[in-house]
Amino acid sequence: MFVKRFFEEISPLKIFILSGSFASIGLFIFLGYMSLTYQVQTGLENNWNYIYEPRYFAFTVLFLQMVFIAWYFVYLKKEMIKNIFIKTIVVICSFSLFVEVTHNLYFYTKVAFNFKKYKSVVYHEQDFAYYTALMANIETKYPGYEIWTAAPGDHFYQHFATYHDHIGISDADSFKNNTVKVNKNTILILILYDHEIEAYNSFLASVKILHQKKIQNSNFYTIELKP
Repeated sequence: MFVKRFFEEISPLKIFILSGSFASIGLFIFLGYMSLTYQVQTGLENNWNYIYEPRYFAFTVLFLQMVFIAWYFVYLKKEMIKNIFIKTIVVICSFSLFVEVTHNLYFYTKVAFNFKKYKSVVYHEQDFAYYTALMANIETKYPGYEIWTAAPGDHFYQHFATYHDHIGISDADSFKNNTVKVNKNTILILILYDHEIEAYNSFLASVKILHQKKIQNSNFYTIELKP
């Protein structure tokens, strides 16, 4: 009955609800597939998988909030007067939305006025910022070299390298007991967490390290490999 009434007259709001619903369902299916087919990354303080990232659900959260507000003013406002169940649902949802909006206003205002303080707390962002700057510097300083990146504890680094037309090494464990052979001059950026260094000591002792940088628990090794 509800479905029949819903499709009797297609309005811009209904098109918005349908398209957003399909997009949200597709998002959940995609994230579920990625989570099931990719191994969980084991970090220093916590693990990571696609469904652990709140930002991936930002569209769905915003969409549901917009649908609730539109649905209330278009359909539910009149029904609230005579239906206590609908009134209860609207009050609960309204209160939840109020808490969410109020908290966001408070939090982002606090961050805006103390940006340096809160930026320094997020240590992994400092790692990423340093890495992107390091990559740009190596590209400029070593023209003609291949650039490789390997990071057993965080796949972001090799994916970033591949995206920028360099080589991302997905199997960094192979460096532990093997001699790396290259066909041309190569710069390897190896990123290791503190607890991973011991396993790579033999490899690090056998190569030429041009530069080493430590940021919190991440260690960046810039290594030169030659044929």
